[in-house]
Amino acid sequence: MISGTSQNRTRLIFSLIVLLFVGFQAKAQSSLEAAPVDTTINKDSTQQLSILIVPFNPAMYFSDADKDISEQSNVDQTKVKDKFSGSLESTLNEHIGLYYDTKSISKQPDAVDDLDIIFGSINYKAETKQKEEAPKEEGEEESSAKKFFKGLKKTMNSVVGDTTQKAENTESYMNISFDDNRLIKFLTEKYKSEYVLFINQFEVKTDYENCIDLQLRKYYREIKVHYTLVSKDGKQVSGNVITLPYHSNENKVENIVKENFGEVSNQILNKIYKQK
Repeated sequence: MISGTSQNRTRLIFSLIVLLFVGFQAKAQSSLEAAPVDTTINKDSTQQLSILIVPFNPAMYFSDADKDISEQSNVDQTKVKDKFSGSLESTLNEHIGLYYDTKSISKQPDAVDDLDIIFGSINYKAETKQKEEAPKEEGEEESSAKKFFKGLKKTMNSVVGDTTQKAENTESYMNISFDDNRLIKFLTEKYKSEYVLFINQFEVKTDYENCIDLQLRKYYREIKVHYTLVSKDGKQVSGNVITLPYHSNENKVENIVKENFGEVSNQILNKIYKQK
């Protein structure tokens, strides 16, 4: 039998979550557009550099939300990852292409053969990274989604106690290496590029333990994009995981892309520019 104290505690958690979620929904309508590109970057100083974009290996796609997304998007469940892959590559091209000369290997005539070679030559290795706050320009407000999920976690921790602070300050990053660094030389010479941007892994993760409303399918959910930037001499220039919380009961592919992939692209762009 559940004690009165446990019941009161559960009611308190639920009430606080509902209040946070209502506030989030009211603000969410004004933040549906993708984040604008960072216009502080000097376009002229980078335009001559070329970046080849390589999508994630289909085997490195991990999602526990595809059933929900498939049903609400009228897309076959096996095609959801293709939708995300193509949309992410397109958005990266659009945003990074404003400052660099970008090429998508998927759009090239030899894409199938070259991607087979690339995916067969990559070694994957999980590393632990310190979590970083997304860069914000002066005066820029934090998105309503991030405010909501931060508020949710703070509420849960204040009620049940924070015993995972160390774990929450770090996250797993899927890095890559190559059996033969001549692969980079081959790609940069063939596609006339100074850098190659690899999308190493793509994740959609649901935290069922912090469920908001199971019946309405409202959860704490994140998109994670792992990437590595390699220069033409084979050196890793930048690499990290971009983690974004998103509106958990939004399961239409086009809306998930619209609301999140612009910010993912901007964060990668900022990190590439600062590290190159």
